[in-house]
Amino acid sequence: MAWESTLPVPVIINGRNHIPPPSVEAFETEFAGILPEGNNLPSSWGVTRFYDFSPDAKESARRVLLIHGVGTSGIGMAPLALRLKETGNHVIYDLWGYGLSSTPLTAHVPAIFHIQILELLSYLKWSKAHLLGFSGDGAIAATFYVKPMTIEGWCGLYWLRRRTVLGFVLGNANKPKLDWTERLQKGEVDVVAVQLWERAHHKGHEKSVISMFEGLSVDHDDKFTMLPKSGVEVLLILGEKDPAVQPDKIRKAFSNMEWHGDIHEIKRAGHDVVRPSVDETARVINQFWAKLEF
Repeated sequence: MAWESTLPVPVIINGRNHIPPPSVEAFETEFAGILPEGNNLPSSWGVTRFYDFSPDAKESARRVLLIHGVGTSGIGMAPLALRLKETGNHVIYDLWGYGLSSTPLTAHVPAIFHIQILELLSYLKWSKAHLLGFSGDGAIAATFYVKPMTIEGWCGLYWLRRRTVLGFVLGNANKPKLDWTERLQKGEVDVVAVQLWERAHHKGHEKSVISMFEGLSVDHDDKFTMLPKSGVEVLLILGEKDPAVQPDKIRKAFSNMEWHGDIHEIKRAGHDVVRPSVDETARVINQFWAKLEF
């Protein structure tokens, strides 16, 4: 049959293999004040937006790439990056389909996120770095360190419909806090405000969110357990009150898979440990880094 000897035809819309992101001006009009000056990295799939919190850091400084979760773009990691910036060179970026990064017109399997990381590391001229991933996108860091995954067929969460996926990832809140703009100037990020902006302005955002689940780019517990065995030092930070990633269940599951990495539980914290509990999270990370050689 014909399909047995051919590969899928690349998707091209209006002469592009990606959906362009919103304008920088549109984003900065809404969210200026917490991020340093951003940069656009041209890619074979459009553009990746990134922010360097320590551009003047010494060449010998610890280099850290922060990967945001599925619920918000890179700005959601800004509070943590601000707390850590004095300890090294910290860069955050928008994953494909988030913030000011484009949406590739291809299945969002782990490999395209690995390529995005490699393009950033190459551009920054970083030969080694720490990856700090939040929430479901911690799996991107884990699969990047272990090896690219092979996806056999459309399985896993493919059955989830658009509304189900977006409701699970983005929640049901439809209004940010009344004083969210004032809080932003103080270094606090209202995730709902970011989510609503992305859904209104980024034409590829919802497509990327759904494709990340269909492409199995998130939720790979087995890859986390492989990291310590590969010689990679790993710290897993959990919130005591996290309803989505419950510490007891995680410990039990990882114990059954012979997990040997560090697990730290932040008391009274929920899933959002990189924002409301950012000071404690930064302290734990710095303690972990103090034990490492670089």
